[in-house]
Amino acid sequence: MDVFGLWIRQFGQCYRLLLREQMRQLDYLFFTLLFPCLFFLIFGVPEGTDFWRANTLLASFSAFGVLGVVLFQLAVISAQERHTRWQSYLRGLPLSAGCLLLARVALVMSFSLLSIGSVYLTARWGTAIEIDWLTQLKLTAVLLTGSLPFALIGYLVGLFASPKGVIPLANLVYLSLSYAGGLWFPPQMLHPVIQQLSEQLPSRYYAEILWDIALYREIDPGPIWVLIQHTCVIALLLTLLICLRRGFLTRQAV
Repeated sequence: MDVFGLWIRQFGQCYRLLLREQMRQLDYLFFTLLFPCLFFLIFGVPEGTDFWRANTLLASFSAFGVLGVVLFQLAVISAQERHTRWQSYLRGLPLSAGCLLLARVALVMSFSLLSIGSVYLTARWGTAIEIDWLTQLKLTAVLLTGSLPFALIGYLVGLFASPKGVIPLANLVYLSLSYAGGLWFPPQMLHPVIQQLSEQLPSRYYAEILWDIALYREIDPGPIWVLIQHTCVIALLLTLLICLRRGFLTRQAV
């Protein structure tokens, strides 16, 4: 019991340190909460005049917000880990690597929930959404669990970006996946070339799962399997690149 209590205290310390770090980055807070709401006000509220459109837009812009959190934060963290004194300080603390990793995951999930909540409140205020609490919980659960491939993409971006270049690069990847994946506009409204590209992106299948939930339709297993395949491919690619990078750095050190 004492060991478990010690681990909980370490976890709380890690979480507070990481939260303090994020609160110093005002641009991150903007992209977490205000940016998805601003886009929803511009593109979502004028179109959310009936159940079908409003619920579809709720799912799309909630996904847009979650992508911003997981991809942006993990890209920045993985880029800064190699260069900043703050990350060296964190690694030097008497905290286990697993505890630090779980604290980061918990922080990402916390900000993701804030982003989902801010979009939901904006939709509730300005559109004709009709969604019960159980469906909203189901939508939130899928938003969080389905964000894994984008977390891996964020880590991949940060692995090869410099601390100064990671923010614009992460934003470029994040906005491209959101637009081409059909999160801003329905896929049929995109340019034909973008429509073909959309069918190859994980964000498109992520959105299709969420649309089924928000519109009370039976969930099609096809997009789920495709999203799992994307996740496995990205994970394998990331693992390979990390191994190659470590091998290259080891040879340089020798």
